[in-house]
Amino acid sequence: MILILLVVVHNFLLGLLCLWMAQKMWRWRRSLSRLSIRLADTEHVVYSLLQPAPHGIQQVQRQTSQWRQHYEQLGVQAAQMQQILRLLSLLQVLWPYRSWLGQFRRSRGTLVDRIPTPPEGLTPGINAKPGSLR
Repeated sequence: MILILLVVVHNFLLGLLCLWMAQKMWRWRRSLSRLSIRLADTEHVVYSLLQPAPHGIQQVQRQTSQWRQHYEQLGVQAAQMQQILRLLSLLQVLWPYRSWLGQFRRSRGTLVDRIPTPPEGLTPGINAKPGSLR
């Protein structure tokens, strides 16, 4: 009789242990199912966010290329403006001598006759006298 009682208690405890393990496995399966659903939802959201990314990246690359070309054009224009400003600066320096330069261009004599006398105050050399070149 004791032996039967011992077998019944042992089977009862073994059944409780199996029931407890089945409940844990059922909860674990339910948690995995929820996690699977969340991962699928997250994947869907990430896919919908990143789907237009290649088009956006290409558009940004095109815009970057256009800005680089525009920047290069501005560099060329800046160099041209610097040349124009240098030319204007040179003209501003040479403007007071325009009548003297005009005389040089209009004369039709020999080479020596073509060299005009400089305006008053501009001597060709330290020891030279005005008109000594003719």
